[in-house]
Amino acid sequence: METNNMFEIEDGVLKKCTPPEDVTNITIPEGVTKIGRNAFGGCKNLTEITIPEGVTSIGGNAFSECKNLKKIKIPNSVTNIEDVALTGRGKAFFIRMHRNDGIFPRNKKLRSVTCWGETFNPQELTGAESAEEKCREIIREKLYGYAPQKGVTEAVIPDRITNVLPCMFSGCKSLTAVTLPTHITKIGEYAFSGCESLTEIMIPNGVTRIGSYAFEDCKNLKEITIPNSVTSIGDNAFSGCENLSVIEIPDSVKSVGVDAFSGCKNLTSINIPDSVIHFGDHALYGGGGIPIINLDNSNNRKYEFFSGCESLISVTCMGETFNPQELKNTKSTDEKCKEIIREKLFGFMPDKGVTEAVIPDSIANIDAWMFSGCKSLTAVKIPDCVKSIGEYAFAGCENLKAINIPNSVTSIEMFAFSGCKSLTKLTLPDNLTKIEDGVFSGCTGLSEIEIPDSVTRIEWFAFRECERLTTIKIPTGVTSIGMWAFLGCKNLTKINIPYGESGIVDDVFAGCEKLNEIEIPDNITTIGWNAFYNCKSLTEINIPESVTWIGASAFAGCENISKIEMSEGLTEIEDKVFYGCKKLTEITIPDSVLDFGTEIFCHCDNLTSVTYKGKTLNPQEVDIDKKLQELSKR
Repeated sequence: METNNMFEIEDGVLKKCTPPEDVTNITIPEGVTKIGRNAFGGCKNLTEITIPEGVTSIGGNAFSECKNLKKIKIPNSVTNIEDVALTGRGKAFFIRMHRNDGIFPRNKKLRSVTCWGETFNPQELTGAESAEEKCREIIREKLYGYAPQKGVTEAVIPDRITNVLPCMFSGCKSLTAVTLPTHITKIGEYAFSGCESLTEIMIPNGVTRIGSYAFEDCKNLKEITIPNSVTSIGDNAFSGCENLSVIEIPDSVKSVGVDAFSGCKNLTSINIPDSVIHFGDHALYGGGGIPIINLDNSNNRKYEFFSGCESLISVTCMGETFNPQELKNTKSTDEKCKEIIREKLFGFMPDKGVTEAVIPDSIANIDAWMFSGCKSLTAVKIPDCVKSIGEYAFAGCENLKAINIPNSVTSIEMFAFSGCKSLTKLTLPDNLTKIEDGVFSGCTGLSEIEIPDSVTRIEWFAFRECERLTTIKIPTGVTSIGMWAFLGCKNLTKINIPYGESGIVDDVFAGCEKLNEIEIPDNITTIGWNAFYNCKSLTEINIPESVTWIGASAFAGCENISKIEMSEGLTEIEDKVFYGCKKLTEITIPDSVLDFGTEIFCHCDNLTSVTYKGKTLNPQEVDIDKKLQELSKR
């Protein structure tokens, strides 16, 4: 990793830019090929950014909170502009969309964007078009020849492009045909999502992966041939393709994602080859009349991929054949398959009094959802040959009390142990680098967990509502803690924020009612929305001079805080930041704060002294919001 005073660059990716306050113009160094997500986030003093030739991709939220950015030039080498709202729907569901996520969110001063030699003023765009979408429109026309406003509804991918990039034609309702070069190897996420007029597309032999949502809602697509080079079909890849009637999956495919063909109402037949060892939930949801599917060797397929297949009369799973129509309402086809797999492969037979499971040595990965909802499961033995535990693998196993995770495991996927209410103690493997989304969410009995030093990221919801956790030590190497990570950990009294973290994100400690001590490192620059909401036991807080922005309701409901210290360098305090801090009697706001929200001190019933710019005000006697805003303009 290359790091200097302003730029953090790793493998050609500009991960973070932290310019001094007096720097207003930035030129990105040569050699950078990608601008990472949120790379310039919070650079409020920048007015102009120059991007060099060679940069090919700009990440979502790249220039968020750059409120004074007025001019930016995007070179011809850029072919991909990400948009948070269009990628990774699993998380987009939780994003506050009114923040206008994109690469230029919340920027009202940007007046000049030059993309591929064409300059426009984002403030003059009409309708719902964003600066990001305008840039994509320019790229689509100049790079691919697609210009529906000029009557051209076909696109040609040039030979120099090796992958169809994520979101590139997403929402292009007028697109009728696409020509792909023979050397294309990947079709990215959302690449053709919502292309309602697309009737046909030839996927060249050589493509190995069809990304999630790649052809979602291509309602007029009737037939598609997947070449025998494809090994992976992503989540929702063809969901909503209402007129798709024929699709052939070649023997090369090993993985078919969640909801891959959901909503394909006219799909009457599909062949699932024995090569497929991972089949996602609801993959065939809403299918028409699929008569017979053989599931031999299906030990790694997830359940509910037959939902909506009303004509299915014969399923063979691990040599056992049954008629789904005879199950009536006792269980679903998918659950019957899982029941067979659990008994024959893992020896778990709750109906016969066996409530433990043994993972055989032949299994390298515990597949997603494999034991999800097994309320009778009390113990699992995992051999040291297992490398990963899939998403939701043990979710909802309410009586699981003991599990030993060997050091051979390097990956535990999202929500793997969520809702395991009886799990009280757990040691994580030494080689784990990330705690994924919601892995221990809702483990209400978990009182002790040891996080190894190898962990560098703790993702969203990781320990949400782990109500019995009282303390937790976060390794010094952790550089990112996601939103809602410790939400509702009611008995958590103390936690350390590692120095590697640059910002405290939204809702991360909200509802930690017994948290009575927190130290904010002096490298933290932002405190997110609701970050410490309803932390009723906090009595004082020291905000270091590195912090420039405090988000809405960050300390709202901290009713026992009596002392708050803020430093010069803080520039913005948003709405309701100290709402309901009833024991707060006095506070001094640094003169550097120039942007105030509303109701900042609402229901601070005992607050009688607010000092700002040499003036002392009594909120009980004056309109404090109005006075602060007036003083900020002087």
